[in-house]
Amino acid sequence: MSLFPLAYSGRLLEVTWETDKLLRDCFPEVDETDCYREADAWLWSAPLSRRPKNVRRFLRTWFVKEKRAMEREKLKHRTADELLGGHYSER
Repeated sequence: MSLFPLAYSGRLLEVTWETDKLLRDCFPEVDETDCYREADAWLWSAPLSRRPKNVRRFLRTWFVKEKRAMEREKLKHRTADELLGGHYSER
């Protein structure tokens, strides 16, 4: 149980409003609620020896990975015209 007001409280993960704001400001394109739920589920399923000692670092890494996954997904769906900078239009 935390002494600070919480933005998220799950089975094993608690996120203060301060940490939540910092993550939202640094990663505006990432849905923080989904990330918190996924991270909490991972913590719940991970063995005790794999659980992080520094939760802030763990969440930052989680958000970075989520952002990269979103960018890769976005790249997959780009058209040939977008990839070639408009040089692949009808002739």
